[in-house]
Parts: sequence; C-alpha cells; structure tokens
Amino acid sequence: MSLEESIALVEKFQKELAQLESDKREIKNNEEERRKPIEVNVRRRSMFRYFWPWIIFAATELCLLLFISLIFLMSSHPNIGFIMNIGSYVFAALLIVIGIIVSKKKAKEDNAAYEIAVEMASQRRSDLLRRNYDLESEINSREIKLAGNPDYQKIPQDKRKSSSMARAKLLLQSGKATDFDDVITKI
Repeated sequence: MSLEESIALVEKFQKELAQLESDKREIKNNEEERRKPIEVNVRRRSMFRYFWPWIIFAATELCLLLFISLIFLMSSHPNIGFIMNIGSYVFAALLIVIGIIVSKKKAKEDNAAYEIAVEMASQRRSDLLRRNYDLESEINSREIKLAGNPDYQKIPQDKRKSSSMARAKLLLQSGKATDFDDVITKI
C-alpha cells in the first residue's frame, strides 16, 4: 500500500471513529438529560389568586350601599332605603358570583399554559429517546462496517480511537512511517 493510500485510509478511519465517539457522547448526554426531573418554568395558578380582589370590591360596595341606604332610611324616603338595603346584598352576591366565574376562567387559561409546558417537556424526553435509538443503530452499522474492513482489524483494540488515527496520520505525513502496517506498529 502506498503512502498516499495509507494516509487516505487513516483519514477514513479517523473520520469514522470520530463520528462514533461523537455519537456515543451524544447518547450519554441525552441519557443524562432524560434522567433529570421535568422542570417547567410556568407555575400552576389557583383561582383565589384572581378572586381575592372581587371579595374586597364586593365588601366595599356592600358597605358603601348600606351606608347610603341608612341615609335614605333616616330621610323622608324609607322605601328607597329599604330597597337599597336589599339591593346592596344582592349586588354584593352578584359581584362574588361574577368574580368566581372570571377567576376560574383566568386560572384555567393560565393552567392550560402549564399543561402545554409539561407536554412539551415530556415530548422533548421522547424525542431524546427516539434520537438515542437512531444513534445506536448508526453506531452499530458503523461498527459492523469497520469490523468488516481487514485493515481495521490490524489496529489494536486500545488504539481504535480518532486521536490515535490522527497521530498515525501525522506519523505518515512526517515520514516517520512508510505505510499503514508500519504506522500501526508505531502508534
């Protein structure tokens, strides 16, 4: 085998081994990421978060209308004061009911964002798992392809790394090794 062919062969092995090492690192990183608990930056919201201002508003309204109804009860129009007295309780109850409806709706919208974030995080996990399966099949096919090459079998097991192939390439290019067989004995 000539020097140029040996350099080309070593470069080919270096690229294949570098891709194998990269794929194995990616699998390891994906596994580490999958083991981490799901973290979502969006928090669940309770209905009370949006409801408490309605309670204050209803209480304020009730006190104000009761005070005005007292004024009317003491004046010459006690019927209007009596109607305002009953109306103030009805209006306060109505504000509470409207507050409950609006608060539930707002909390539901915010919690929908939380559910979407959780779903996206779990989808990311399943994508990582699928990517790992693809990488493992690529690694297996590369290893089978390399194992079928008789020149690859000449490389010692502990030297089957891209860094060793880079060193072999440097030895060939510098003239310290004459061909592939010679460089294998020197790395």
